[in-house]
Amino acid sequence: MVTRPAKTVKRWVRYLRVETVEAPDAFSRSRERYRRAGLSGVTGIAARGIQIVTSLVTVPLTLHYLGAERYGMWMAMSSLVAMLGFADLGIGNGLLNAISDAHGREDRGDAARYVSSAFFSLIGISLVALVTFGIVYAFVPWAKVFNVTTPLAVAESGPAVAVLMLGFVLGMPLGVISRVRAGYQEAFIDSAWTAAGNLLGLALVLLSVAAHVGLPWLVLAMSAGPLMATALNGAELFWRRSPWLRPRWSGASRAAAYAVLGTGVYFFVLQIAGAVAFQSDSLVIAQVVGPAAVAQYAIPMKLFMLAPTVIGFLLAPLWPAYAEAVSRGDTTWAVVAFRRSVRMALLAGTATSIVLLLVGKPLIRLWVGSSIQPSTGLLVAAGVWAVLTCISAAYAVFLNGVGVLRLQVVLAVLMMIANLALSIAFTIRIGVPGVIWGSVVAQAAFVLLPLTVYLARSFPRLDSGQPG
Repeated sequence: MVTRPAKTVKRWVRYLRVETVEAPDAFSRSRERYRRAGLSGVTGIAARGIQIVTSLVTVPLTLHYLGAERYGMWMAMSSLVAMLGFADLGIGNGLLNAISDAHGREDRGDAARYVSSAFFSLIGISLVALVTFGIVYAFVPWAKVFNVTTPLAVAESGPAVAVLMLGFVLGMPLGVISRVRAGYQEAFIDSAWTAAGNLLGLALVLLSVAAHVGLPWLVLAMSAGPLMATALNGAELFWRRSPWLRPRWSGASRAAAYAVLGTGVYFFVLQIAGAVAFQSDSLVIAQVVGPAAVAQYAIPMKLFMLAPTVIGFLLAPLWPAYAEAVSRGDTTWAVVAFRRSVRMALLAGTATSIVLLLVGKPLIRLWVGSSIQPSTGLLVAAGVWAVLTCISAAYAVFLNGVGVLRLQVVLAVLMMIANLALSIAFTIRIGVPGVIWGSVVAQAAFVLLPLTVYLARSFPRLDSGQPG
C-alpha cells in the first residue's frame, strides 16, 4: 500500500524530472510546456535569490577589504562592461527563436547548424572586441577614467579592467549554452548551473580576501565562478546530453548565421530602445530637478520593480514554448497561454502595487531612514507604471515567441522618443513623479494600445473551453 506522503513525493519527483519528454499528443505537449515553464520560472527566481544573497555577503566584505575608492572603481568598471551587453548584436536571442522553431519541427540538423553558426559568429565578435581592447589599452589613462588617485588604485586600474574585459569576452560565446537550454525549454537546468556559479564565485572571493590579493585577482575570482559553471553546463549539454548539438566549424553555415543575425538585429534594437527609454529617467531628474532628487525617485522604484522582476522571471520561459507551439501549428495553445499570462501579470502587478501604495512610505522609512520621503503622487505613478510593465512583459514574451519583431521595433523606437520627451516635459511641470508619468503615457500610447489592437485583429476569438 502506497501512503499519501509517498504519493506526494513521487508526484513531485515526476514534476521535477529533467529528461527530455516527447509528448505524444496535443494535451500532453500542452501540459509539458506549462510544467517546464513553471519549473523554469521558479528556478530562475531561486537563482536570482542566490545571486542577491551572494551580493549581500560580498558587498560589505569587499568594500571593507578594498576601501571606498578601489571598491567604487570596481563597480564603475562593472557598469562599463555591463553596457557592452548589446555587443552580441542580438545573436543570443535570435538563436533562442531559431532553436525553438527547430525544436517544434523536430529538426536536429537545423538546430545543430544554428548552434554552430551562432557560436563561431560570437567567437568572431569576441576576437574583434579583444583585439580592439588590446590596441587601445595602452593609450587609455585608466586611473583618470575612474578618477582614482591613490597609488595602489592607480596601479591596479588597468590590470583590473583587462581581467574584467577578458571575462566578458570569454563569456560571450559561452552565452550560446543558456540560449540552447532556453530554446529547448530547459532553462531550469541553466538556472541551477547559474546558482552554482554564483556560489562558486562567492567561495573564490572569500578565498581571495583571506589571501589578501589585489583587485585584479579579486575581479578574476568573481568572474571565474560563473564562467566555470557555464563551461561545465556546456560540457554536460554538448558532450553528454545532446552531442549532436556540439558546435563544429564544419556545421556552421552562412545561411544559418544570417538567419540568426537577421532575427537578432531586431532584438538588438529593442534592447537599445528599452535601455534608452527606461535608464534615462535618473539623468532627466538630475538635469531638471537636481542630483539630490534622484534618490527620491530611485529608492521607491526599487520597491515597485519587485512585481515586474518576478513576473519577468515567470513569463520568460513561455517565450520558447510559444515558438515551439507555433512551429508545430498549435496556435490555439499559444493564444490561450498568452491570455492566461496577461491575466496573471495584471493580477500580480495590481495586487503588489496596491500593497506597496498602502505600506510603501513606512517600509521605505524602515529600510533607508527618513531621508527618503516619497510623495503619494510618486507612489501612485510608480504603481501604475508597475502594472503596465507587467502587462507589457506578457505582450513582449508572446510576440518574441511568435516572431512579431518588426512591429515591436517600430513601436519601441516611437515609445523611446516619446518617453524621453514626455518625461522631460512632465518633470519640468510636476517634479519627480513626472518622469514616471512620462514613461506611463509613452508605454500605454505607443506599446500597449497598438499591440492590443494588432492582436485583436490578428487572432480569431477562441472558445475558452478549448484545450490550452
